[in-house]
Amino acid sequence: GTNQVWRLELASGQQIPVTSVSDGIDAWRLSADGKAIYYTTSDKHPTDEWKELRKDFSDLEYGHGNHKVSELWKLDLVNWRETRLYDEKRFIHTFDVSPDQRRIAMITTPDDLQMTAEGQSRVDVLNVKTSKVSTLPDELWRKQAPSPYGWLERPVWSKDNRRLAFMVSYD
Repeated sequence: GTNQVWRLELASGQQIPVTSVSDGIDAWRLSADGKAIYYTTSDKHPTDEWKELRKDFSDLEYGHGNHKVSELWKLDLVNWRETRLYDEKRFIHTFDVSPDQRRIAMITTPDDLQMTAEGQSRVDVLNVKTSKVSTLPDELWRKQAPSPYGWLERPVWSKDNRRLAFMVSYD
């Protein structure tokens, strides 16, 4: 009943589960060398938009409640160890792992709502070794574009690990 990654043995046709995440996975990528799987999961996170008002008004009943945020995981297919790489309380719409596995580019938004993808999405790059996340400056596709409400999509690393491409779509 949940999304998982499976391996198919071509010779025998046998299907073997690779992941067994209780609530399932959202998206996944196989590393260039085939020795690791990177995948995202999502969890509910409380919305803080009414946080300041709740300090003065404890009976406040307005707000949207919870929204989804993502975690990014690595499953080493040699030793079967899982490592959580990213847990920044943002939603990951899509991601790509550099061929050398040193960096991961992610299109993220504050939550999983469709309307936040338009104008609030950003390109985050995770340095796997240091766990530091850098956000690409959005000057070109926000302030210098005819509209600041572009949808960021499909990050892809070059084969030499030196360049990152992604798409910006406008209504």
